[in-house]
Amino acid sequence: MKKHFHHSLLCLAAAALLLCGCKPPEKQHPATQAAQGNQIKMYGDDPSDYNAPDVVGNMGGRPIRVPSYVAIFPSWEDTPTAFAPEWETYKAPPRNYQSKMKRFSFELNFETGEIRDDRFTDSLALDKQRKQSGHPWVSVGVTNGVDFLHRKDLFDRYLQNDLDVKPIRPEDTYHKTDRTLYGLEVYAAPKIKTVVGGYPDDVFVARHPDGHVRTYIKCSTNQVPTPPCKHHFAATDNMMIEFSLLYDRHRLVDWQKIEAAAKRAFSGFIVDPATGRYINRK
Repeated sequence: MKKHFHHSLLCLAAAALLLCGCKPPEKQHPATQAAQGNQIKMYGDDPSDYNAPDVVGNMGGRPIRVPSYVAIFPSWEDTPTAFAPEWETYKAPPRNYQSKMKRFSFELNFETGEIRDDRFTDSLALDKQRKQSGHPWVSVGVTNGVDFLHRKDLFDRYLQNDLDVKPIRPEDTYHKTDRTLYGLEVYAAPKIKTVVGGYPDDVFVARHPDGHVRTYIKCSTNQVPTPPCKHHFAATDNMMIEFSLLYDRHRLVDWQKIEAAAKRAFSGFIVDPATGRYINRK
């Protein structure tokens, strides 16, 4: 039965070729077919194939330009969400250095400063590396904070939400411990199994001299090769950007280096609006 089915498919294919006036392909030697079947085009094989325009806009009060193959899910103030009724008919206007952005993400190797660029990245090798415990890759989300980062209590609210008593889910009610780790205050919740069978995350906090939370980190306690840490901080010295980071808990010891690398990477996207040239790159 299977043999007749395959034969029928071949006949249909041949008939289709005849109808469109095409010649059926010549038979290839099995070895040649196998060799062609093993050829997988990787990002970067031919950079000329990648010609999408750069992402431009204004983030944190600064004009930026980011390659489309670096920026992940960029959005502007007027970009509707995928669930909004305007989404199906929305057409983005031309963007310039005054276009106010909301957010975008990129992936960063904080040890080397390398930023993932899909034109030149071996995605299979990168995915394999990111499954290894202690890998240096960080997912960096940046949000335009011009309208809200003047509030000093932004991350205080993150922590207060953890400290608030939750009678229905006591496993999510945190308390401050007397421990510190890598210069961070440690907050813990009762080690009660959650509905899904795991345990509560650990919370780590660094503060400004005035006592307000400057860095808020929540890390998984699951015993897996790469338990994630979600890390929030802001840059308000020469821009207004909220950073949201995701990385392997085994690199928590490097939290300050990761913050510095994320700020440095974002600063590398800032341009002179008159020329479009990067101003923080050598």
